[in-house]
Amino acid sequence: MDDQNTILLYHVGRTSPPRPLFFTDNDSSAEKDLKIWNAFRQGSREALDYIFKQHTSNLFAYGTRFTKDQELVLDCIQDLFVELWNRRQSLSETTSIKFYLLKSLRRRIARTIHGAKRLEAITDDAQYLEEKMNFSVEHLLVLQEADQSRKASLKRAMEGLTRRQRESIYLKFFQGLNNEAISSVMSLSEASVSTLVSQAIKALRVALPKKS
Repeated sequence: MDDQNTILLYHVGRTSPPRPLFFTDNDSSAEKDLKIWNAFRQGSREALDYIFKQHTSNLFAYGTRFTKDQELVLDCIQDLFVELWNRRQSLSETTSIKFYLLKSLRRRIARTIHGAKRLEAITDDAQYLEEKMNFSVEHLLVLQEADQSRKASLKRAMEGLTRRQRESIYLKFFQGLNNEAISSVMSLSEASVSTLVSQAIKALRVALPKKS
């Protein structure tokens, strides 16, 4: 492993970085992200460092759902930040840095695994990753069940979900994204995401035996 990836691994799992000076505690989440992102676009290295430390762990967790090659994921994260920094002045505004980065990493991993410099359309990314993603049941046990029979039923239900249903549940409950953000990350319509999530939740509820 090279020195740069050693540094990346150091940031994975770290606690949240100190609050930078360009937003206040009274700002909403969207306002904070907008101010941080705009500072980044204007060349603030403090903003770059904050974004990197704040989101690396989530990006790594998400990326390793698509491939077990941690080195590849770390390389993709590193390359993503280098590209964003180099293109910072041409980046559009965003009020959700998390979903912007998740979407960008998803596409970069697809291109890297596929071995192509460019894919023709976003749907190509989605179709290719549909075969590669590994949102395991262990990572998607959303409900903390003490009852072993209910936990076993939940696990069987999760195994019956499609890969896209698992990814939508992961993004919604583990990454905290709303349906609009999930649709952007997964390159699906918001209606499709809503259907995926509702069908997945319904399947889980049906599979769980009722508590006596």
